Amino acid sequence: MAEDRIAALEIALRYVIGTARLQGIDINGLCRMTTEVNKGDESLKWSSAGLLKDAINEIENAKETHPQFRRSQRNR
Repeated sequence: MAEDRIAALEIALRYVIGTARLQGIDINGLCRMTTEVNKGDESLKWSSAGLLKDAINEIENAKETHPQFRRSQRNR
């Protein structure tokens, strides 16, 4: 189902951001850079402006709700 895929993608994005944070990456900087690249990258002009705005909103939402992994979880 499409809804299942959307939910899985939302969860995946949150976990990618959580894992990046665990690796010591500046999450605010990562998300800011990602949205700036999305806005200015000519290769992304195929996507509609509405979807691009939605994608940026999803990145910001995922940044605020990513899992707060503990370092000990990294070795599991």
